[in-house]
Amino acid sequence: LFWRDLVECLESLFSNPLFHDQLDFIPCRVYKTAAQLLHVYSEWLTGDTIWSIQDQLPQGTTVLRTVLLSDKTNIMMMTGAI
Repeated sequence: LFWRDLVECLESLFSNPLFHDQLDFIPCRVYKTAAQLLHVYSEWLTGDTIWSIQDQLPQGTTVLRTVLLSDKTNIMMMTGAI
């Protein structure tokens, strides 16, 4: 059984300079035109739900979305080496 400490993984991710420009933490609204007639939903931070959640948080805090994954695939079965 292999496992990773979630806090250590997040610290490693956030402190890695390769990801510095790839991580977003601030909700934004994207519009197709300057008149703001067509709202573009392309990422989870552009959705209406994140704005309603953000409005409920104290000033200076934000939501941190983390996707957790558990892969129980047996490599031996995939390679045929049973």
